[in-house]
Amino acid sequence: SSLVKQKAIAAFTELAKAEARVHASTLDQVRFHEVGAIDSIIDTVGCLVALELLDVDLEKVYCSALPVSKGTVWTAHGLMPVPAPATLNLMTDMVVT
Repeated sequence: SSLVKQKAIAAFTELAKAEARVHASTLDQVRFHEVGAIDSIIDTVGCLVALELLDVDLEKVYCSALPVSKGTVWTAHGLMPVPAPATLNLMTDMVVT
């Protein structure tokens, strides 16, 4: 639906903004690596489609506190901390455990 499309674009826009902040860059210069992979796109869009099919109000989605792990992971940028800097940036003001 158009609302799912709008919300998916909004989600990836917020991620791009976080990436731009982390890299001291602009939105035009942001290049998605792992999150640009088809499985990540399907995860994001699929979640929105499922919420819509379940008749969940996409303007008011709540969840329990987000779990946070630690350690490192290999990415296109090399060895990164978990959560990655852009992810951590997105989680600002969110309740995490």
